[in-house]
Amino acid sequence: MTPILIVGFNYDANKATMIMYSLILGGSIGAFLNAVNRKNPKSGKPVIEYDMGMIVMPVLLGGLSVGVVLKIAAPSVTVFFGLIILEVVTVKRFITQIKEANAGKPSQQPLIDPNQKIEEEEIEMTQELEEKMKKTKNWQLQQEIVNYYKKELERIKIEDMKQFPWNKIKMNLALLLWIMVMNVLRGSSSLPSLLGVPYCGTGYWFLFFLSLVGCYAFYRIGLVEVERRMEIKKIHGETSEVDFLLNPGVLPQLFRVAGIAGILAGFLGIGGGVIMGPSLLAFGCPPGTLSATLAFFVVQSSFIASFLSYWFSTNLDLSEIFFFFALACGGGFVVARVISFLVGKYQNPKITLYVMITIVGASVIVMPTYAVYKSIIDPAQMLEYRSIC
Repeated sequence: MTPILIVGFNYDANKATMIMYSLILGGSIGAFLNAVNRKNPKSGKPVIEYDMGMIVMPVLLGGLSVGVVLKIAAPSVTVFFGLIILEVVTVKRFITQIKEANAGKPSQQPLIDPNQKIEEEEIEMTQELEEKMKKTKNWQLQQEIVNYYKKELERIKIEDMKQFPWNKIKMNLALLLWIMVMNVLRGSSSLPSLLGVPYCGTGYWFLFFLSLVGCYAFYRIGLVEVERRMEIKKIHGETSEVDFLLNPGVLPQLFRVAGIAGILAGFLGIGGGVIMGPSLLAFGCPPGTLSATLAFFVVQSSFIASFLSYWFSTNLDLSEIFFFFALACGGGFVVARVISFLVGKYQNPKITLYVMITIVGASVIVMPTYAVYKSIIDPAQMLEYRSIC
């Protein structure tokens, strides 16, 4: 989409990346609407992994806030070459996936087998619980502990089956509200702070870092809650095909990947799923769960990116955002339906890869060509450095 904005609409790279957020938001909403009511045929649970969202989204949005600020000052040439490098890497990934799919191999090998040692873990957790109970002299307290675990397990199982688990979704909504409120409080170059904080002053940057601290606090709250839920499920052997993604060995990797994805999404004007997707596949996330969950992630991240871009930009018209948003929302919904129909009709999931490699491959040709052309006719614009303030 970026070459279309830069070449077809004659936007500079920085403004194109800002408009890209509204395109990504519209497209991701279209994809999300296709996935939001789907359920896993094996478990009957929603295909969207909301537990993962409680951990990933605070880190992703915190990184995105940093990326948007960095993008304000970056010369257009850095955005150009950043996109070109990312596109080349993406094409290589698609080619590798197609070759492996043609060879009859899975495109990614899980780093962790979801069924590995489940019985051993269940026995170990049960023994730990029994040891705790043996040390407790009060028999009534022992029964209360057992009843608590049973009630919590039932509550968790009921919540996991809900298509819209409100207790999980409200954490994401509170996170979005936190980021928006903190940006309104600190203001921008064109809109004054509600607290009267001078733009780019000490108080301004204090509120910026405070917003990042808040994102980390949301991450810790989500992490504690998800780990507690997983411990209870493991005790009773209620693990699912994606629960292994959130074990202690993978969580630090998810933190790093989400942070990098957020920064690149903010800086280059891309969806966080471009970075998150291959990594989650490598961790063994089922493809059906992956696509729906990424759509859920990108709806939130692109919404915040669109808000931040309009808030900080001095030359971005609101009508431009709504125009491209509406275009992408309708297009995203229709194209997702068409591709899903073709994949189902011909029973060939590789159709999606062929479509993507054609689009990104064309971009790999167009972007460098246009970057050279733009550098020749207007080198000052390509190399112009803009102060963050």
